[in-house]
Amino acid sequence: MKLKLSLMALAIMASAASADGTGRIPIEDVSTGRLVAPPPDFLEFEQQPASGIRIDANAIRTGIQKLQTPQYQDAIEESERIFEQVPQSTPAQTTQNEVMDKITKSWKPQQILKLSPGENIVIPVGQGLMNSIQTNFKMLAARTSDKDSILEIEDGFLYVTINNNQPVGLILYEDGVMESQVSVTLVPSSLPPTMIDITVEMSEQMLAKSEEYRKRIALEETIANEEATSGNRNTEYSDRIINLLTPVAKGDLPRGMSLTNDIPGYLTTPCQVTIYQEAGQRITGGREIIDVVLMRNDTARGYRVREEMCLSAGVKAVALFEKSYLQPGEETEVYILRDKLYEQEMARKNRRPRLTGNAN
Repeated sequence: MKLKLSLMALAIMASAASADGTGRIPIEDVSTGRLVAPPPDFLEFEQQPASGIRIDANAIRTGIQKLQTPQYQDAIEESERIFEQVPQSTPAQTTQNEVMDKITKSWKPQQILKLSPGENIVIPVGQGLMNSIQTNFKMLAARTSDKDSILEIEDGFLYVTINNNQPVGLILYEDGVMESQVSVTLVPSSLPPTMIDITVEMSEQMLAKSEEYRKRIALEETIANEEATSGNRNTEYSDRIINLLTPVAKGDLPRGMSLTNDIPGYLTTPCQVTIYQEAGQRITGGREIIDVVLMRNDTARGYRVREEMCLSAGVKAVALFEKSYLQPGEETEVYILRDKLYEQEMARKNRRPRLTGNAN
């Protein structure tokens, strides 16, 4: 590379030459009449009357040899060494580090905060330890895109354990009252656990909506218990499953249900299969949740998907569309109908991860 650069410099100098009768190349600045400097003394040129300037090949070889002398090489290596020692951090990185330091220094063992819906707050917390967030929500709901942290909800309390050094963004709100959302960013550091008390200002309309939502949930639980003891339970149960899953198979949404992609991390691969799977859609209603799972046979042989591969606690039914036997490269959708009340009850419990990795 250094040899190529030297030859390129020689070529540029030759193209800028003018016949002045001396055989040397004057180098001029863009502005005329300024900075005229002679070329290195090892370049000699012969002037030709008709063809302009010709570069002597022997002079070029001599010049290249001088560029390759130990003095030139030492200077190049010294320049490279100095460049490598220059700090590579950018002003943006420096600013970000200063902000993080200020956040960490604001840590307190206990913080009492009052927020309005839509507000954002940044809080330093202990890394690898359980931090407690108490809210005034009757039925706390929490959302995050972080898949490594452990979130445990119990009534209006949220227990958070952050297992890496990356900030975790949380959206907290009263379940059923989406307009009560607040954004909380937790910044982990080598600190003790933090006890946080957050009070979100709730309007009279929000409080009434929350009360109505809790009553509706209680009514649905009562209906579900009555259906469980009914003599016609099997027929009604089957009919309801068909009424829910048929529109989904047709590409529609069941009446009264909405589509989202907010799926818990532990349910993104819910089936016991050895081929590719990913839950990419979630359809939610008042009593049920339908997870839509994409399966693709990424093996070199045929593979049969069976409904029982996706059965687990809280699952009411499993259906396949369009096929169960997949040739290499073929895809199918699997619909998993879940009991929403069961999932909410599990989310409220204080869970301890088992050392064996086996679920209850």
